Amino acid sequence: MAEPAPQRIVPGAPPPPPSSKSGKKKRKSTKPKSELNSPAVENVSIPDVTSAALIDHAPKPSEIKEGSVAEELLVQPEAPNGLLSASDERRNSPIAEIVSKKLKNTTKKITRIQSYASTDPEKLNDDQRRSLKTLSSLEAVAKELEEVKKAIESYEAEQANEQLLKQLEAERVEAQRREQAIVEAQEQHAGRTSALLNFIRLQSLLAARHPSTAHVAFDEPEVPALFSAVDELLGEDTESRQSLISGLLSGEGEFQGVSHSRFLDLTHAFLNPPVVEQEPAPVEVEIAAEEQPEFTAATAEAAPVPSGGFHFMQESELESQEYVAVENGDAQAHARSSEVEITST
Repeated sequence: MAEPAPQRIVPGAPPPPPSSKSGKKKRKSTKPKSELNSPAVENVSIPDVTSAALIDHAPKPSEIKEGSVAEELLVQPEAPNGLLSASDERRNSPIAEIVSKKLKNTTKKITRIQSYASTDPEKLNDDQRRSLKTLSSLEAVAKELEEVKKAIESYEAEQANEQLLKQLEAERVEAQRREQAIVEAQEQHAGRTSALLNFIRLQSLLAARHPSTAHVAFDEPEVPALFSAVDELLGEDTESRQSLISGLLSGEGEFQGVSHSRFLDLTHAFLNPPVVEQEPAPVEVEIAAEEQPEFTAATAEAAPVPSGGFHFMQESELESQEYVAVENGDAQAHARSSEVEITST
């Protein structure tokens, strides 16, 4: 084997690079000492909380997929829309847990007894033979427990969902109440702001001696206080101006001896003038002229029977009287002669 050439050392120069063999050795030993000294970690099943407490490392994803970790130890995803999942109900319900434990014990007994069935009967003792006879009844019990467990979980899930729906409804009503309160507050604020603007408008109309302000009953110190208040509102932003605005919006406080509520009352009186009741006009009644009654003709008995007319007689008159035909000319002459004789005597 050839000896390596001696390295030449120059004073003040950097040391020469290491040889390729030493570099390979250093590259091979790149693992940390903790991994080299620690024993290999094997896949360990975690069936319950006690086993999980004895393990000093988290389970790998492959172990979780293989089912080595119990379902109760895994973080359950949240159900959509806030509804409770079936696994949450099983974990949170004490009744379901009792039934589940009973079902688990019964299933273990069934599994153990089923192993007896596959064993030679001669190798079984008396207890095992008696247990083998109870296999069918245990299977029936397990089936009943499974149905009871499902019914309990379904019922409790429905109750939890109903409770959640009630809570959501209460939250919806509360949100609606808050929205209504916000709307009412906005309307109230808009009304007060409108009253403030009308207050300024009242001052401008008073300054112009507008007839629309004639019906407002002002006291003696109120008019100058009103003008001063409007000048303050339209002036610079000062603390007194902010106080006046707050007072007019809330109706509390006073300005120059006049309360803010009085200013608002004057503005309201200006916007709502009294209604003058008009007297109703007299109703012209047209009296219709009474119609004069028409006089009817005299009765048939008073009216003379026209000559040449018809005269109807009754049967009694026909029997008692005799009809005598007298010529008109002779009768009239006889009547005149009798009258002459009476007058002459």
